[in-house]
Amino acid sequence: MAAEAIGPALIGALESPSEKIRAAALEALGFAGSSDTVAYLWHPAFSDTSPTGTQLTARRSLARILKDDPKKAGELTVFGAAAQMEK
Repeated sequence: MAAEAIGPALIGALESPSEKIRAAALEALGFAGSSDTVAYLWHPAFSDTSPTGTQLTARRSLARILKDDPKKAGELTVFGAAAQMEK
């Protein structure tokens, strides 16, 4: 698979009915993702309808991309999501 196709394939996997596939895609986006994929991570990270595990995985991926450290996931907020989306 060409490198250009990885992002769209992972983003598409976020719509999978399988929780395991969605979690794997979220995790992979954190490693392979860029600022272009951040917009797709905010909703699962902070949606009330996302399972807790999904929220945590999405937040770690966001922290990996935005803060270069998945351990800083606790520093992300829904207010930060709104600010990032406005950019």
